[in-house]
Amino acid sequence: MTLSIDLVVQMPVIPEFSRTELESICNVLADTRSGLTGSEMTTILARLDIPDPMPTMTKRHRLFEALIKRQAQTRSGNVVGALIQEAMNPVRYTDNHMLFDSRRDALNTILAFCGYSLG
Repeated sequence: MTLSIDLVVQMPVIPEFSRTELESICNVLADTRSGLTGSEMTTILARLDIPDPMPTMTKRHRLFEALIKRQAQTRSGNVVGALIQEAMNPVRYTDNHMLFDSRRDALNTILAFCGYSLG
């Protein structure tokens, strides 16, 4: 007889981000001049299986509403962490290192208050 044990590896639970922290994160990622484009946001939200509540809203409010609703459902900030990782994937910035550095610095300023940083 063979005994098989499946190990379930779970991501550590990130505490929920406050509304203020989440608004600040969304302000960086969806900034009118230097943030993600609307189509980039649509793609990232779909990839992470996050419903887009109001595609006609401003990018900042649209992203905030999507994240706050999903965070409330999951009772964790993991969805916010996943979105940041996806949005800040270095491959997206191969032709614009300055934009990557600028967004990362702005996000790290906010994340530092939560005890996190983006490498």
